[in-house]
Amino acid sequence: MKCAAACPASTPPARQRGAALVVAAVFLVVVMVVLGDVTLRLSATNVTDSALQADAVDALFLAETGMEHAAQRLGNGVSCINLIMGSPVSFGRGDFQVTQATDVSGDCRVRVTGRVLFGGSDLRAERTVEGLLSVGGGVAAIAVGNNGTILHWDGSSWSSVVSGTTGNFRGIDCPDQNNCIAVADNDHYALWDGSSWTNNTNGNLAYTDVACRTDIDDCLATGWGVFIVFPYRGIALWNGTSWGISEARLASDQYLSISCASATCHAGAESGLLSRWAGGWSNETSVGNPINGITCPTDNDCWAVGNSSGNRYTLYRRSGSGWSNNFLVSPPARDLYAVDCIATDDCWAVGERLGGNSYTLLRRSGGSWSSVSHSVSGARNLNGIDCNDSGNCLAVGDDGRVLHYNGSNWSATTESTESLNDVHYMDGSSSGGVRLLRWWEIIN
Repeated sequence: MKCAAACPASTPPARQRGAALVVAAVFLVVVMVVLGDVTLRLSATNVTDSALQADAVDALFLAETGMEHAAQRLGNGVSCINLIMGSPVSFGRGDFQVTQATDVSGDCRVRVTGRVLFGGSDLRAERTVEGLLSVGGGVAAIAVGNNGTILHWDGSSWSSVVSGTTGNFRGIDCPDQNNCIAVADNDHYALWDGSSWTNNTNGNLAYTDVACRTDIDDCLATGWGVFIVFPYRGIALWNGTSWGISEARLASDQYLSISCASATCHAGAESGLLSRWAGGWSNETSVGNPINGITCPTDNDCWAVGNSSGNRYTLYRRSGSGWSNNFLVSPPARDLYAVDCIATDDCWAVGERLGGNSYTLLRRSGGSWSSVSHSVSGARNLNGIDCNDSGNCLAVGDDGRVLHYNGSNWSATTESTESLNDVHYMDGSSSGGVRLLRWWEIIN
């Protein structure tokens, strides 16, 4: 090419390629930075979404926990409308609150809100559910008595169950909701598996009481008669399959009552002998009066009750390593037949009626025993009592009499023509026979 004037200088090809590479590199760096920022944002979003999802799941769990709590209270005698809570109950990472409760044709419609909180106050997630609760259909308590009587309570009414024996059931214990053992005075014992009773015999042993240590395969029964190959009055051990000898005594010591905590057991005899099992039996003391009832809230804390002495109610306590009397002077004193504790210093004792229309009801609270006045009519001897972990109690007695304590007041009904000798009240965790018919979530 020819130029009329001087031609401009040409850029060398190598420099052109170098500049292009620099531009491309800068562009690539920019793209990578942008992509990195987007990735970080997406990752942060995923983490946040996962945390929010976990909070939402926990909030739903808290709402369901509140529904279970409402079912327990309903089963323990709290009316539907009174299930409404004035303030939330703290639980885990947040709280729950029953905000509405309405009676619907005999069932209870409940609304519960569960919340997950951060730092105790900042709301992270909230879920609300409603459910329809119905009382009935479960076994909240079992009472046993004369002539093979077994009664089931579903939280609202009692029903009779065929036991398969005409013996007099003297004691019952249930280590859990689906396992119970009842013992009679004609060598019969019955086992409950959560749906039905099985009647069994065991030679010629007349049982007086029974208690389980940890489960249905580890129980002890007091009694007397011909057992194994020789006559004895003592304590038999049930291992889930068969009975064996736990402790044999001569005729002067007929054991009447027994109670077991997690690792130890204590038994009371007709002679007033108090014995303790902790890997083996040992005699601790003799108080002179028959020990008709005994209960042990913990391994080393027990209460024993027996026949009255003059104007004194017979009450003994084992605290630590020894027994001491806690006589209650309250003329006219009567014999005590049974005792049970909601907690170490929250106990009830029952026994021979005072006469007329007055039941014998003693309460230990605030460090002392006192006689409890009541307005319940139709007084009878009360032979057994049991309280659940929510503070409700059932007491049973002669002529099929049943007393129910709802945490505030006693009421009475007659549920059998036979005398009732013992009762087991399922823990509050059993929801007292309350069923959740259905539930749904409220979406705001």
